[in-house]
Amino acid sequence: MLILGLVFVQMKYLQQNFNNIRVTPPFKELHWLRVLERIKFQLAVLVFKCRNKTAPQYLADDLQCAADDDSTTRLRSAASNKLIVRQSRLSTAGDSAFGVAAPRLWNCLPTNVTSARTLPVFKKRLKSHLFKISYTL
Repeated sequence: MLILGLVFVQMKYLQQNFNNIRVTPPFKELHWLRVLERIKFQLAVLVFKCRNKTAPQYLADDLQCAADDDSTTRLRSAASNKLIVRQSRLSTAGDSAFGVAAPRLWNCLPTNVTSARTLPVFKKRLKSHLFKISYTL
């Protein structure tokens, strides 16, 4: 389902293979996401479920809202739905860990996507956002 540990070079290789066999136009017509955007989609859906308490507790424990942190209560970020991005010790494996990659991705999403109230609405907005990024409409 999720390929968090996949190196960017490997992702680039996979995408080049897809491009070489000319699947990009059908992907675009079918409104399918590319490999990297699909992984981002799955990760963002998992974060949404964690925030709405429908994901396993051990995953939700890795995420911390900026509003919940005592040191940020007076900042503008406390009023937003941003997550705190933890520092990782390893730049290779550490950055792809759920506790680091998930908040980083969530904080990069536009507000209209992260402010969705239900999962179907969130998925629709997220897919449209990632599709625009992937195919630069």
